[in-house]
Amino acid sequence: VSQSRYGYAYLMDRVYLNRGELQVYGTQLELNKEKTSFEVKNVIDPEKLNERRLSMGLGSIEGYIRGMNALYPDLLIKP
Repeated sequence: VSQSRYGYAYLMDRVYLNRGELQVYGTQLELNKEKTSFEVKNVIDPEKLNERRLSMGLGSIEGYIRGMNALYPDLLIKP
């Protein structure tokens, strides 16, 4: 994925969330209630999230969450 496309999606989502709006590309995650996995913070039309991500050259949200879980295992509680 080109850094400029990823950077645009990441920045856009951060700005929207900071303004109290819903993010578009699901780049901003948070720990779920159980702290066993990351999950997407407030996002518009979740059913079409992967379509929007693919249009920007981003991978699936499922893959992104798996990657974040693998990158930050110390933040997760093992079930």
